[in-house]
Amino acid sequence: MNCRVRCPKRRVPWVFVPWVVVCALLAPSQVLSAPRVQVRGSSRIEMQAFGPVSRLTITGTVRDEVGAPIPKARIVLAPLAAPDVPDLWKSIYPCGQSPASSFVEHSDHALDVDDAGTWCVIASLGRDHATLRATFGGDSLHEGTRSDIVWDAAQRAMTVSFSPRPERVDLDLPRQRVFAHITVPPDVGPSGIALELKDERGELLGSARTDEAGIALFDLATAKLQGPGIGALHVGFPGSASLAATSTSTAITRYAHVKLEPVRDPLQGDPSSGLLGSVRVTTSRGPISGGTVEALFGADVVGSGVVREGESDVSFVFAPPRGAELLKLTLRYVSDTPYFVAGEPGQITIRAVRSGVALRFVPVLLAIGVAAWLLRGWRRPKRLERADTRAAQPKGVASIEVVGSSRAAPHWSGRVVDAHDGEPVASARIRVIAPSFVDLDVVCETHTDGEGRFSFDLNSAARELKLRIEAPLHTELNRPLPAPSELAISLVSRRRTLLQRLVEWARRAGKPWDQPPEPTPGHVVRVATAHHRRDEIATWAENTERKAYGPDPVDARAEREVKAMEPGRQALR
Repeated sequence: MNCRVRCPKRRVPWVFVPWVVVCALLAPSQVLSAPRVQVRGSSRIEMQAFGPVSRLTITGTVRDEVGAPIPKARIVLAPLAAPDVPDLWKSIYPCGQSPASSFVEHSDHALDVDDAGTWCVIASLGRDHATLRATFGGDSLHEGTRSDIVWDAAQRAMTVSFSPRPERVDLDLPRQRVFAHITVPPDVGPSGIALELKDERGELLGSARTDEAGIALFDLATAKLQGPGIGALHVGFPGSASLAATSTSTAITRYAHVKLEPVRDPLQGDPSSGLLGSVRVTTSRGPISGGTVEALFGADVVGSGVVREGESDVSFVFAPPRGAELLKLTLRYVSDTPYFVAGEPGQITIRAVRSGVALRFVPVLLAIGVAAWLLRGWRRPKRLERADTRAAQPKGVASIEVVGSSRAAPHWSGRVVDAHDGEPVASARIRVIAPSFVDLDVVCETHTDGEGRFSFDLNSAARELKLRIEAPLHTELNRPLPAPSELAISLVSRRRTLLQRLVEWARRAGKPWDQPPEPTPGHVVRVATAHHRRDEIATWAENTERKAYGPDPVDARAEREVKAMEPGRQALR
């Protein structure tokens, strides 16, 4: 067996060699002098302290700008006797452990939070009140932050939580109800406790007092919230003479319904020859970008257009019924994010005008002219250069297609692209694998270049060889190795794979998990929490939504984590 990876040959005229040398000498200095820009998200610390002087309990959570925990963050806890006057810890150790036998008093105590972004320590001070400061220095993805709270030994612990936890907020509704619940010591009355509701910016959204059951109702005006997107809500108690301050937060998805309106109605022309209509695409928060607008004639989709800056140019072609003059087309919005939801369908009218009889012969005459030109040039000499590798047409599914024959018997070549947008997939690893009962038997391995192209030769006596294609942000593809040929390979991104697995699961499960036109992660979460009380399904759907629509790239590890949470294949009624 042997495997020889061939690089495409490029002929460089000798006249350009001096210029290439000059550029090679100058390029490093220019690259080194170019500024590097790295964008990092914000962070915040939620902290609570309560207990007597000898057993002060401090708990907290480190979160990002949308309320998600930051795991393994390093924080520093410090007591302050007065503003900017440090004090000393008499002892400090993790909850659930015993204090160290030998402890050296110090001010700044560093610790690492757990995978959920939380920490808990037990400490003691030489005073009955102090300001406690937690500092997060930041990391490669998040900016640092600092939080101060006042602890008093006379204060007792109280907790606050959302009940139920809000997940999605419809910005088209004027108001949204949010409930919070508190837990207080047995000898403390739960009524009359003043709570505050804030968003991820720290803006105060409302205040409310608890009733006899310890429940506070916030009648939230949605106009105070930011536009569609991922956000957070925080509910907190600032503290009192007898109760310690406390707070909690949750991530929410703010969404709005999309309204479609033709710019010009009716349109006039021959739909069988093609027409173009502009559609305004807006929400209650203004124009949007993203998603597509589809035009339907009856039940058939006859055109579509991408939404950019509040408008979509929809092109459609279809054969109108004989004798019809006024045709009604339905417009519907297809979203690509959970922030924009399709509203009521729009409508556009077409006044059908058929082309003249003479104009119908124009395409025929053009076809005759093109055929004559081709016949005239049939004696052209054969091409010396092989035509470039044919590109795979985006089909939305992972596939390997044979698009041409090979120049030599043991030679394979081709191109790897994204199955949806047709963009080349660079640095994809391509391996030929032989069947083995012991370990992975790799017969040949190569990688795609910047244009997604690859080429390799293979002389192997093994049968039933497999072709495996792997890329950092695309789901792995395994297929039988075709005969020596030119291949067009399409890979599906890991984001789309996770969403498609959720859609397929919901359709297998049936109602109420499935909904037309297509189930979404948010819908699955609502059904799981409201009707079936299936926390594991809600957690899986939330992680699918976060990975599919979040800013972080979805690599193989992230895809495996979400797949591991996926519920069983049985329908859940």
